[in-house]
Amino acid sequence: MAKFWRLSMLSLALSLAALAMAAAFVALPLETRLAEARYIAVGEISNISVVARNGEPWTLVQMQVERWFRFDGRTIDPQGEANLPPDVVTAAFWGGALESVAPLTVAGIPTFSVGERILWLLREPDAGLGAASV
Repeated sequence: MAKFWRLSMLSLALSLAALAMAAAFVALPLETRLAEARYIAVGEISNISVVARNGEPWTLVQMQVERWFRFDGRTIDPQGEANLPPDVVTAAFWGGALESVAPLTVAGIPTFSVGERILWLLREPDAGLGAASV
């Protein structure tokens, strides 16, 4: 009987672990994030808002870009570029609080504050990671 309970508890623990992994985002090493980033910029957060998309909240974070390092996969040289990328970029992060839809907190999604200066590493729009450039 004790063996049955141990196996049952092990099965329950493994099931809960699999469920937890399916509901969270895995932090990637910096080298991987740099290699996979199509957009890299440094700047200051200028606006934060929440909108509903398909009945779910998405937090829109707008950054005033000080300098681009990579745009659409290509390295940016601010001294030699004729057409520099935009001065403002907005990214959408899955989750947030909005009166018209149920609030959603997503583990692993960063939080931002207006006036905060950050380095942004963005992948393809909506690469299934809860974040999308818009």
